[in-house]
Amino acid sequence: MYAPCKLLVQIDTIGGILESEVVAFSRSHLRLRAAQIDFALFFALLALTGLALDVLSTSNATNHYVLVGFLIVAGFYEPIMVAFRGATIGHQLANIHVVSVRTGRKVNILTAIFRFLIKSLLGWFSYLSMFISRRNEAVHDGMTRSCVLIKDLSKANTNQYTLGPLMPTFDSRQDNNLNLPH
Repeated sequence: MYAPCKLLVQIDTIGGILESEVVAFSRSHLRLRAAQIDFALFFALLALTGLALDVLSTSNATNHYVLVGFLIVAGFYEPIMVAFRGATIGHQLANIHVVSVRTGRKVNILTAIFRFLIKSLLGWFSYLSMFISRRNEAVHDGMTRSCVLIKDLSKANTNQYTLGPLMPTFDSRQDNNLNLPH
């Protein structure tokens, strides 16, 4: 059995992924699982907010504060988690993380916000491109030059990722000559 871990653990001294390094791109089913987990967390938070509104409904001002707090947490959960931890809770449980294609490190906060806005505006349509992309990229990945990789390859099955270079070569013939197992 092929063990690609050695290709993937070569990290530079600053902690980014080397440009010539081969990485494991997350397949669509892991990304969708992560989205489902985050969606469930969103609805749990929504239920807790409703409960808080019911319990604390002493005044309209209190209700507005609770509602505004919910909107702030819900709106900034993903961008903050992706920018500062590299992954949401759903991503972490699915063993994936978001990195910049340019640096191989976590995306910055502005990129994370832009990525979230694109994904929110397009909804599930943003994910459709994953099914035709060799790197399993969604629209919001391509527009923000980010990608979703397997975090710990030793915990992943071979059907959960596809191998390839972090930096796209823009020459499909060169990508096909990598002779990587699938």
